[in-house]
Amino acid sequence: MRITAFSVIAILAMVACASRKEVPVAQIPANAAMDSVMVVSPDTAVFYQRTACFGMCPIYQCVILSNGLATYEGRNFVERIGFFQTTLDATALHRIQKVADEIDYFSMKSVYDHAYVTDLPSVITQIAKDGKAHGVMNRYDAPQSLGKLYGVLDSLIASAKWKAIAPNKNE
Repeated sequence: MRITAFSVIAILAMVACASRKEVPVAQIPANAAMDSVMVVSPDTAVFYQRTACFGMCPIYQCVILSNGLATYEGRNFVERIGFFQTTLDATALHRIQKVADEIDYFSMKSVYDHAYVTDLPSVITQIAKDGKAHGVMNRYDAPQSLGKLYGVLDSLIASAKWKAIAPNKNE
């Protein structure tokens, strides 16, 4: 039997789609695809997620509560795989909120996407401040200023002292 490259790609795509879980998260745009089961609570100050693509895109998410408790789940193509926890100081949360204000995050659209662009990961954020929360799903053509927010979040994740709380459920 002859297997073509197209057949292999089709089979891989079906397997990948079958294993993906979609879980709605409070106040994140309804059409944002979620990779995980980590839940955003009313105490969530920041939610940050990077989703899969057809290549080697980093896949992870981080939830920071208003008291500074942060959880991280690394899934693939990241240094930390599994579930981790840390406590961030108030200045870290203040820094995120300051950047959100600088880039006018709360005035941005909830979804930046394009139906004909398929091989891009999504970056999903939600920030709560002063009793209001706003989420942005960025897959295509979002304001470049969001990169500043992503940089701060990635820097905080990289520099935090994470403690493993559970291994990767996919292993």
